[in-house]
Amino acid sequence: MSIRGGERRHGASQREIMRRVKKTDVIIGAITLGLAISVYIGTLSFPTEQFASPGVPRPSFLPRILAGGLGLFSILLIISCIMAKPEASQPTNWRNVFKVVAAMALITAYIVVMPRIDFFIVTPFLIAPISVIMGERSWKWILATVVLFELMAYFVFFKGLGVFFPTKIFY
Repeated sequence: MSIRGGERRHGASQREIMRRVKKTDVIIGAITLGLAISVYIGTLSFPTEQFASPGVPRPSFLPRILAGGLGLFSILLIISCIMAKPEASQPTNWRNVFKVVAAMALITAYIVVMPRIDFFIVTPFLIAPISVIMGERSWKWILATVVLFELMAYFVFFKGLGVFFPTKIFY
């Protein structure tokens, strides 16, 4: 494939490829913005009167925050795509592709296994490999991350907020 006048002989030009990528990103941004709006609208039907205690967040609190964050980042994606200038494409780094696929496989396995076994037993088997995939090599930091996450989940969410995890240990 030789390049002549900014175009490849076999295939699309760099400008055409960037235009397609920008268009796809704008479409994905619009879809996620629509999802955020629909989640927010869905929270309008959540019950409010029975949870009207002072200092207690209503059931719609967290979904609305998540919908707002998703909407904000969707808008930022759309704006960045519209304002982006074409740049030279980099060759595919297959090692990074493998890392993403491995992380997705771990998360999928975690979602399948965690309700059947136990949140506090299975979660370290997700956090440690994900830490290694992200580049952490110190076993001390990995162990500290796992232990601190488990303690935070237990004391903040389980004990402090009363969030029940799919677990068989504490029931």
